[in-house]
Amino acid sequence: MKIPQSSYKLDNPSFPLLQAGISYWAVTSADGAATGLTIIDDRLLYEPTYSGHLVKILTGPAAGQVRKVALHPAPSNTITVGEAFTDSAGAVVQITSGTLYAILSNVISNGILPLDFWSEYLNEIAVAQAANTFALPDVTVAGLPTGAVPVRVIAMFKSRVIYNSNAGGFNKLDGSTVPGVSQVIQVRNDAPGTWRDAINLQDDIFRIAAAVRESGDVFLGQVDISNEVDENDTYNFQWLLAKSDLDNLYFHDIQTGIRVWYR
Repeated sequence: MKIPQSSYKLDNPSFPLLQAGISYWAVTSADGAATGLTIIDDRLLYEPTYSGHLVKILTGPAAGQVRKVALHPAPSNTITVGEAFTDSAGAVVQITSGTLYAILSNVISNGILPLDFWSEYLNEIAVAQAANTFALPDVTVAGLPTGAVPVRVIAMFKSRVIYNSNAGGFNKLDGSTVPGVSQVIQVRNDAPGTWRDAINLQDDIFRIAAAVRESGDVFLGQVDISNEVDENDTYNFQWLLAKSDLDNLYFHDIQTGIRVWYR
């Protein structure tokens, strides 16, 4: 008989999503209180505090129930929840030994959710020895729920191909970001708002040999721009005073993006 394969093997592409959503999962080692307010698991003695996280029961009459952890001092083998676990009829359920449960990650427990927004494509820009500012595609942020509060926002820059058409030798960026001055990708509200540094670039990156094309990548911003990107709206992008060692450092099929974490 063929044994069914689990879809959550370590080499499965979806496994990181499982890891991101769950901080800890195990089986209880003893009966909790008859009040349905505690979970006992001796392995928790070796874990950090999970106070404030959400815990979900996976087996037994309370399966599917989620409660917030009101108390879990470290080290302790006992989790106390703020509201008793119940069955489908509403009766209190004691979480007994051998019950499978999971503690959800803080990202989920605190209700912080991510959304990505992407621009249309721009065919190309050609960075040269003479510094030049390039207008990049706008990004429209739409679909944030009413009342959503952005807690962190970053910009993204994607190029399908990078091409050094100069036959004179290796080409690369000339100079690192000078905040608010040059060699930085910036974002602003199209109202217009204030240009904010979003992606800092380093001297000598995008190094490519003469007359060579290479696959591009997605560059994630290091700067929280939630002071500028704070609602559903359209946002402008620019690469301020881009400069390379040699002429003709091309970026093809460009997209810009905004990633919003909100609660």
